Formats: sequence, C-alpha cells, structure tokens
Amino acid sequence: MHLSDSDLSAIWLTLKLATLVTLILLVVATPIALWLSRSQSRFTGVVSAVVALPLVL
Repeated sequence: MHLSDSDLSAIWLTLKLATLVTLILLVVATPIALWLSRSQSRFTGVVSAVVALPLVL
C-alpha cells in the first residue's frame, strides 16, 4: 500500500490537529469538570448541559 504525497499530507495534518485539540481541551475541560464536581452553584446544570451538548448532537 503506497500513499501519495497528498494522502500523507492529509494524515499529517489530521494528526497535528488532533494533538492540538486534545491539548487545548485538556487544559479547558479539566477545570470545568473539577468545578462541576465540587460546585453547588445553580449554574452547574446549565454548564453541564452545554458541555454535554456536542455528545447529543
């Protein structure tokens, strides 16, 4: 199986983007998850719904 240069370029771009998004979400989502687990705020339901929205869609 031989991949063309454009195929390898697409794979490389996908890997770079996946790594970048994973790191960004790790930094953003961890504090949100910690806050959701420890907070008694009235906004936890709204924040939880917004966080879960991509899973529903």
